[in-house]
Amino acid sequence: VLEFLPEFIDALKTDGYTLTEAEASIFLPCLIEK
Repeated sequence: VLEFLPEFIDALKTDGYTLTEAEASIFLPCLIEK
């Protein structure tokens, strides 16, 4: 699951979507623990 997160986030950024602090607090720990 974690393997697709960076690509998923990049896709959101490409669409002009930015992570809110709440969302970042959920995603970043997952990416760091990878």
